[in-house]
Amino acid sequence: MQARLALQHGKHAFLVTSLVTAQPWAQRYLSQYPRAVQVASVAEVMRHLQSRAALESIAEGRTVA
Repeated sequence: MQARLALQHGKHAFLVTSLVTAQPWAQRYLSQYPRAVQVASVAEVMRHLQSRAALESIAEGRTVA
């Protein structure tokens, strides 16, 4: 329910690989929502968030440290 609500409000939802493998609804979310992201580890979530922050900084004209 939390993933569905997040995606409906334009937020990202990080879906663990084991969940996507076992649950048809998770597979459906990956195909229907661009902000649904399959991840295997916390490190993957962090990389995704860091790259997103970097892109937003560039778009806003800020520098990324």
